Amino acid sequence: MAEPADPADERRARARNARLRWHAANPNYRAEYDAKNRPRILEKKREAEKKRLARVHVDRDRRVKARERARQWAAENPEKARAQRQRYRERHPERVKATDRASYARHRDARTAAAREYRERNPERTAAAARRWQQENRQRLTAYQRDYRSQNGAVYDRTLASNRDARRRDRRLKALGLPAKRVRRTNVAERSRNDQAATAFFTRLRGPAERRRILAQYEPTPPELIADWQRHSRLGKQRAAALERFPHRLEEYRAKHGERLREEVRMDSTARTLRGAAPLAIDDEVNRRALEAVWRATAGLGRPTPGTPSKLTRMSRPRRGTTPGLRDLGRDR
Repeated sequence: MAEPADPADERRARARNARLRWHAANPNYRAEYDAKNRPRILEKKREAEKKRLARVHVDRDRRVKARERARQWAAENPEKARAQRQRYRERHPERVKATDRASYARHRDARTAAAREYRERNPERTAAAARRWQQENRQRLTAYQRDYRSQNGAVYDRTLASNRDARRRDRRLKALGLPAKRVRRTNVAERSRNDQAATAFFTRLRGPAERRRILAQYEPTPPELIADWQRHSRLGKQRAAALERFPHRLEEYRAKHGERLREEVRMDSTARTLRGAAPLAIDDEVNRRALEAVWRATAGLGRPTPGTPSKLTRMSRPRRGTTPGLRDLGRDR
């Protein structure tokens, strides 16, 4: 036997069906109402926004006053405030850690700069604090070092090998009667002073007398040493190889881009003539541009200069069916 329906549920169902039928019969009622009562609706919205802003201002003023009262109470009761903060930290350790991490992330650059500035202003105090911490936390430091060595065995082995090499080098220098290697660590303050001294030295303006004294001490490198370095250095060998392949690359470039270069030179010559300047020598300008393009594209040659090796100069002298020499590189268009 079915249970009797609840009268309240039946009333709600009839009311819902009546609303649905009414909305179906009047689909444009909301739009027409908004258009007819737009000033009134806007006024209600403005009043609601004013009340919301008033509540926001009231809440903000209340929070500011509460913070000020708490700050004043903490200043008047430092022991109670410290105990209260300690109790909060003990009750909510995870929340405190999350807050500290977020604060550090927001102000990381400022905190790092402040710590660096403090170390630079107080090098002795910083060193004393570090030594004091090491003495007070010997067991903790020993455990940390033990864990680090167990987790980074390869790094520890390299450190031991480096120490053995340093001791062996010191013994050898002592046996030869030479001074020991003077390498030591520098702190932040000393590095800062060194940087400032270097900046002052290299940016200082020097007078005529000091410049003459510096120039008097200058001794140019002998040409034979420069020539020997160019023959045996990797850069010299690279340059020689580039010189060997230069003629072949030049012929390939002229065969591939000769027509385009000639057309560009012809148009540039026409433009110069219209401006009232002298026209270009078509063949000479085409050869000059091809030589310059291949020169720049060939690794190891660098920029063409008056000091170009004589081999390339002889190679690029004008011959029948070839380009002009390097003397044409400086010719004005």
